[in-house]
Amino acid sequence: MTGFPCFPRILLAASLATATCLAQAQTRGTSSGPFQIRIQIVATCQVTLPEDIDFGATVHQVGPTAVERSELVVQCTKDHTYNVNLDAGVNASGGERHMIHADGKEIRYDLAQNAAMSDPWDPAELYPGTGEGIGLPIYNQVHDIYARAYLVGDESIGNYVDTVEATVTY
Repeated sequence: MTGFPCFPRILLAASLATATCLAQAQTRGTSSGPFQIRIQIVATCQVTLPEDIDFGATVHQVGPTAVERSELVVQCTKDHTYNVNLDAGVNASGGERHMIHADGKEIRYDLAQNAAMSDPWDPAELYPGTGEGIGLPIYNQVHDIYARAYLVGDESIGNYVDTVEATVTY
């Protein structure tokens, strides 16, 4: 081994370096385990209350007015149930809704869920609905409110008004 006197020393040094690297690799570890991603969706509703129903200015006539319309729009969490109620109004009497003038004269009116006025909004009833979702117009649950007033001929000139409370319970 006269031609390669340092070969055993280089081989020994390379072996020691490799052994050191392997020892370091063996002392490094790995850990793994699962974790979860969560969200909780809570039941809620968004309600767009009806706009005022205005019969506008009218000439004196006897009989029913034209039918006017508004709508109550509800969006609730998918499959969440709710109830809608329209009360009788602040000027109700004798089981009928009335708009009232400053002089006390009244004009009777009805509220219904359809333009034919055949499906009334009964103030003693809760009208159920079920949510389709929230956030997009396609989820709107529209509850139509149609109104018709009945003139009898002796109404005073001026404005008549009533206030109806719309309630959505969810």
